[in-house]
Amino acid sequence: MMQDSHSISSAYGTYYNVPVEGEVQQETLFSKFSKVAVGVLVGAAVVATTMTVYVGLQDAETEFETQSVFNLLTRPTLYGGARPTLQPLEARVAGVDIPNAKRVEIALQSVYGVGPKIAKDILEATGIDPDIRAKDLSEDQLTQLREELNKPDYVIEGDLRRDIRMNIARLQEIRSYRGIRHRMNLPMRGQHTKNNARTRKGKRIAVPGKKK
Repeated sequence: MMQDSHSISSAYGTYYNVPVEGEVQQETLFSKFSKVAVGVLVGAAVVATTMTVYVGLQDAETEFETQSVFNLLTRPTLYGGARPTLQPLEARVAGVDIPNAKRVEIALQSVYGVGPKIAKDILEATGIDPDIRAKDLSEDQLTQLREELNKPDYVIEGDLRRDIRMNIARLQEIRSYRGIRHRMNLPMRGQHTKNNARTRKGKRIAVPGKKK
């Protein structure tokens, strides 16, 4: 026997009785509103947490790029004490950590594409003493080095690696002598390959049955 749906009013809302396969399911408008409100609050909390983490990562990356020489000996810990056993982090220039203990003229050569001549030119352009140690560079001097290396006059790191890779690919595509030697992993500047050239050829492979 079918049961007609009806409503009952109470202090907590209006109940609706809906017959489902012989059973009556009751749900209040208040509970529906509560579920929707909880869903909205959870979604807002997830979005807020995600934005907080993203902003924190961006700030940390910016701090790591702009303040490359951190003196951890003087930075306070979580409990306010000093860190007497930690050493300062290495300075970061052009996305590369340069060694702290070396003279800045030598330390700059850790950047791919920077040799003695370019390092000397950079220091002359920025007015930095080449004999100063990398750990003694101030933030202003590090900023000057970064700005100088970011100029289009210098092709370093990823740009230089990409140019070299594209040049080798072009030589191989046109099947020039140098391109063929690149493809065969052999030296291309006239060196003898009977005895040495192990850098390009790799380790020796034993040939079975070969007489000495």
